[in-house]
Amino acid sequence: MFEQGYYEKLGYERFKTYADYRAQYESLASISQISFLLGLIADYKFSNGRKIENVLEIGLYNGVTSLYMLKEGCKNTENYKQYGIDIGNDSFFGEAAQKESTEEEKQHFFLNLNSTALDIEKCIPVGTKLDMVFIDAGHSHPHPLIDLLCVIPYLHDESIVLLHDVVDYMRPNAWGESFIFEAWKYPKYRNINVFAKDIKEEELGMIEIPKDKNKLQEMLLTVAQLPFRAAPWKFDEIYLGINENTIKRLEEFMQRYYEKDFCEQIIKSFYTNLENYKKEWVLRVHETRFYDYLFYKGLNFDAEIKKLKQNNDIAKNEIENIITELNVLKQRAQYTFLQKIFSVKNINTHKVFTVFGIKFKFRRRGV
Repeated sequence: MFEQGYYEKLGYERFKTYADYRAQYESLASISQISFLLGLIADYKFSNGRKIENVLEIGLYNGVTSLYMLKEGCKNTENYKQYGIDIGNDSFFGEAAQKESTEEEKQHFFLNLNSTALDIEKCIPVGTKLDMVFIDAGHSHPHPLIDLLCVIPYLHDESIVLLHDVVDYMRPNAWGESFIFEAWKYPKYRNINVFAKDIKEEELGMIEIPKDKNKLQEMLLTVAQLPFRAAPWKFDEIYLGINENTIKRLEEFMQRYYEKDFCEQIIKSFYTNLENYKKEWVLRVHETRFYDYLFYKGLNFDAEIKKLKQNNDIAKNEIENIITELNVLKQRAQYTFLQKIFSVKNINTHKVFTVFGIKFKFRRRGV
């Protein structure tokens, strides 16, 4: 797709030119992930030489990532437009982008709260083709798949789609993006931590949308047929956040943009999975809670091991310091003892002393 680490390194140089909004707003995004996004917006070019202009972010949280992308986008093209969709409905969502952007930058930012990807027709102007989409909203399956199905009609042949939390070690309710990424048979890329000694893949994945409609539909169906996953917290009474009304809205949307047969296959899979989930939701919730417990226990275990190692290193340094101090005291004691010996006035001529294994021969002055 492109050279590994190229956009991360390029974007990091851009990142250093901005204030560290991550610390200020306690962002969950890593510097490497933000650098990757900045590098793409700053330098990525489509086959006609055009840069990224139309960006959609689904799931903003407090808007730190949104802010970095907005500032970089406004620098690189006067036609830059950034759209945001989040189900949240208070000032926390997108707060950083709202507070820290200039008045000019705000003219390029279009925030849609109390909305989901199913509201995309109200959020994106008719005829708009998105250059880059960043999906980072609900992570449990099938939320990310619904987001992807909603944005595909708004993509052009070379659009970039980014999936957050594409991981191998995340709690099971957050496997939605991973299901998509793993099932993807076309070119894909996981951003890397360019600051680590060894190459380390991070949680941001990029997928290339194939031009072959049949192959695209095959991959989407593969994911759609997977059983729904519970969340460890309450979306609703069955810890899912998806019901018949959600599927009905998706069906109505897909009927406007997709072929009838494909639409029917997706919707049938969704209804089947919902009915199966309803029968087993108590089991699924408890499974998720258990795995969630193990996941965080593992994180805490790693933290404890790291803490013990640090304490061990500190103790080792303290012991080495004590040994050094003891050696200094020993040398001082030897020196003091020798001084006392040398000060004895009634030493016989040619007297030989053995001190600490060393032989000393003395001759009294004046004798």
